[in-house]
Amino acid sequence: VKEEVKEGVKEGVKEEVKVKEVKKDSKENEQQEKKEEAKEGRGEQELVEEMKNYFETGEETQYLVKWKNISHLHNEWNTYDELLEYPSTQKLTQYIKSAQATLDWLEEADMDEVEQLQIDLELRREELQTYTEVDRVISSRSGVASRESDDNTEYLVKWKNLPYDVCTWETSDVLKS
Repeated sequence: VKEEVKEGVKEGVKEEVKVKEVKKDSKENEQQEKKEEAKEGRGEQELVEEMKNYFETGEETQYLVKWKNISHLHNEWNTYDELLEYPSTQKLTQYIKSAQATLDWLEEADMDEVEQLQIDLELRREELQTYTEVDRVISSRSGVASRESDDNTEYLVKWKNLPYDVCTWETSDVLKS
C-alpha cells in the first residue's frame, strides 16, 4: 500500500496542473513576439520567471513556465530544448534539481510524510488554479488595437490570491478566453 501511495504522490508531483489545450489566438501571437524579442536581446523582461510544474511523456519532459511580467493566463508547457533557447536556463536547472530531490526524498519518507506532501501538493494545485481568476478590474485604458479584434481596450487586472504588484494589463479577448 505504501508503494502505491508513493507512486500516486510521484505522479501528483509530476502533474500538479492539468495540461490545457492552448487556443491559437492573438494573445499567443503577442506572447510569442515578446519571447522572440527577449531571445534577440531586445526584450526588457528576463522571460522565465518560474517553473511551476512538470510532467513526463514517454520521450520527453514538459515544464509549466510562468513567464515574467505577464499573467498566469499565459503559462505554457515547454520542452527542455525549447527552454534552452531563452535566458534563465539556471532556473530550469535549479527546478530540475529540486524536483529530483523531492523524488529522492519520497523513497525514504514514511506514510505520514507522504500523506502530508500529497495534501500540500493538492493545496498548491488549487492555489495555482486561482491565479487565473480575476479578482477585480482596477482600471482600463485605450491600447493598441489587436489584429484579431476591433476592441483596443486593456484592463488592469488584480488576480485572485496574488498581490497588487503582479497586476497585469489584459485585453478583453484574453479575459474572455
